Amino acid sequence: MGTERKVMFVGSEVTARELTVKEIDQVLSDMEDTKSEVHMVDLLFGDEPISAKAVSLSTGLELAAMVADGVTPSDVKKVIDQVKEVNPTFVGMMSRLVNVGGKLLNEVRPEGSSTD
Repeated sequence: MGTERKVMFVGSEVTARELTVKEIDQVLSDMEDTKSEVHMVDLLFGDEPISAKAVSLSTGLELAAMVADGVTPSDVKKVIDQVKEVNPTFVGMMSRLVNVGGKLLNEVRPEGSSTD
């Protein structure tokens, strides 16, 4: 069994747990699906290596619960921080993927070139 952390989310205790390898694969597969809509949490916290889908899988929170009336960005951030803490391997992998993606973009579009 993996690591777990408790966190309060809008008055309820939520458990952030380490994702399984299968769940990580599911998150990556969902990222590849170009037809899926971008979740508001992913837009708000685009610099975070943890997606809304990963937060949902780790905590059991429904995606809709993260954008429900009365939920503030700081409420969601507390949960994201706990999910990151119990998933250091996943966070590291996502950071490496972002670095590789950045390098590939620079190869395709050299620095100084315009995207216009």
